[in-house]
Amino acid sequence: MPASHSHLKYVEAKGDKGGVDIYVDEDHRRIDHMAFISPKGSFSYRPVYEGNDCPTFERCEHAAAGPEKQPSRFDIRSLDGEPLSQSRIFEVNDSVSGIKYYNGCAGGRLYSGKNRQTVESELKVALESPEPPPAKGAPMLGAPETSESGDVVIPDTFCDWSFRRQQAEMAKKSQAAP
Repeated sequence: MPASHSHLKYVEAKGDKGGVDIYVDEDHRRIDHMAFISPKGSFSYRPVYEGNDCPTFERCEHAAAGPEKQPSRFDIRSLDGEPLSQSRIFEVNDSVSGIKYYNGCAGGRLYSGKNRQTVESELKVALESPEPPPAKGAPMLGAPETSESGDVVIPDTFCDWSFRRQQAEMAKKSQAAP
């Protein structure tokens, strides 16, 4: 489907509570950005293809994300040498507040805090004693909890590895589309 931009096309996936628009950069045959749309607003995710840490969408370790009015508010980088779609720990820089924090994914939970070592420690415990992942159909981000260290822990389907693989396969198929 042609988009409003001259060289971009997009694929739209809609559901009852929102959808995802995937914009494709035809000249480079890769995903330009994705817009996640819900009744409450939209949020974009754009791989930063500059440098060696993001040669393709599948291997991208660096992205910009944010709400519709500030699509590059958050600078996100993998810290474990894995692409963001497979990373267990990543750094998030908020360009508006100037705050840097660390997120870690394990067992369907998102751990978030300002101290990298604390988040890595929580991830290690989560990997050794996993809790069940969020139920099928659970929202992307559930109700926040607080860890023993005071960091935020959020049940999150994105931190469920089978969900991540499914999303990566969808993106890969849309990227291969002409």
